[in-house]
Amino acid sequence: MPGSLPNPVLYFPAKFICYSVAGWALKKIHREGINPFLFGILRVVLGFGVGILLIILIGTLTPEPGKYGDYVLLLSTRLCVWAGMIWIFYERKSFSPIRFVITVVLGIAISFGIDATYSWVSGEFPGWLMIGMC
Repeated sequence: MPGSLPNPVLYFPAKFICYSVAGWALKKIHREGINPFLFGILRVVLGFGVGILLIILIGTLTPEPGKYGDYVLLLSTRLCVWAGMIWIFYERKSFSPIRFVITVVLGIAISFGIDATYSWVSGEFPGWLMIGMC
């Protein structure tokens, strides 16, 4: 929906729930880690914060990033946040390179899956899932 953004009242709780489930799964895999709900909150906040910083950075470096710029931005944000959070909260004490790569890739896939699902649903039910930009 051009000229609109996801409704934060619905979008952020949806992401929080999905990321909390991911935090629960990570805790099961590693048999330790932080509270899944705290993981969900941190993942939403860090993803949003790092995303805004990268938008500003890319916007200052390239005034017109092109159609692939958005995907590079999304992938780089997700790679940084997922890798950092998994390293700090789960892999730091007992590092396994294969497990680390697999969980980061799955985390990135979850993030893209959430956004793709939200985008599809907002297309099917326009109006209440998106808000117009001013």
